[in-house]
Amino acid sequence: MEYIKTQTNDGIVDNRIYHGWDFYSSKSLQYCNPIDNAKTQTVNEAFTLNDCFEGEYKPSIGKFVVGFQGGFDGCDPAQDFALGKDINATNLMGFDLSTNTSNGTVLY
Repeated sequence: MEYIKTQTNDGIVDNRIYHGWDFYSSKSLQYCNPIDNAKTQTVNEAFTLNDCFEGEYKPSIGKFVVGFQGGFDGCDPAQDFALGKDINATNLMGFDLSTNTSNGTVLY
């Protein structure tokens, strides 16, 4: 697994870069796959914001991201997400718009 420990982009500090999980690394992306039945145990290095510094620069805001293997992204995986030609009056991108009190309607 690989972590982002610097906030530089072409040598310039960029506060839009979060420390932590590197979603662009092929080593990290394998952890986003489903867990097989064998459930092989892996050993990973610990991540700490104390390791995130560049010369004299210390991160002033502890912004970081983490990945959860086998977890959800906050959405029900069984929910139908209507996109493109499948959008209708009651389902817009997975939001229930069937009544004025349904979740999707109240959300906005």
